[in-house]
Amino acid sequence: MQIKFWYCNDEFRKIWNKYDVYFSEQFCNYFSDNVERIFLLQANIKPSNKIGLSVFKPYEIEKMYEIGEVSKIHTAISILPEYIGNITFCWKSKSGRIIKTTDEDFDEADLECWIEGLNASEYWAYIGGEKNSHPFTKMKLPYVLKVYNLYIQMCIKICCNTTNYHERITNALSTAIEKFNLKSDALNGEIGYPHNANASINGTTVNYNIDLGSAGLPLLKKLLKVLAKFDDVTEVSLDF
Repeated sequence: MQIKFWYCNDEFRKIWNKYDVYFSEQFCNYFSDNVERIFLLQANIKPSNKIGLSVFKPYEIEKMYEIGEVSKIHTAISILPEYIGNITFCWKSKSGRIIKTTDEDFDEADLECWIEGLNASEYWAYIGGEKNSHPFTKMKLPYVLKVYNLYIQMCIKICCNTTNYHERITNALSTAIEKFNLKSDALNGEIGYPHNANASINGTTVNYNIDLGSAGLPLLKKLLKVLAKFDDVTEVSLDF
């Protein structure tokens, strides 16, 4: 699957709904394609397994979506392991017609768009400083941790000595996700939510596939700590 800054299937479009942003399929594709075009043109950055959009609501912003002569979506660029930079996607029509994010069958040639807050030098300084590290180096985990890739959709490969603890491990991970969701509910969703997770067994290995959604690295760190409680776990690898 081609990596994009933002995907426009139903599941990904609905992520914005909790912030009162509703996308038609056409506008979502217009938004995603132009974010990619502008970042490539102005920052020489493409979406990757480490670079994408975050839908955390910027704390200083009252609304993520503003409608007007110049309409705006306030969002952020996320660069793993831990960089978040606020940006604003702006658009207006040459004809004066106000195009909403829910509109279909609009003339894209009538629109002009740009990004406010884009900071290419800051992004590249962060990428250069973090390229040989990952955010789990200081966790002192009892098992071997191998990080091949970090992305929203992850596979946590859990290697064990035996098959005796597989069910306990998957149950413990599910419980940790449930607790994370309850905490996020109490905070009005500010720390985000994962979308789904499932496990499969291959010999003594558990493959735990999870879509981290807007929960991101804080949830992933919690899951790695859960695995540290099982002496049977010898190695964990992260990939997508």
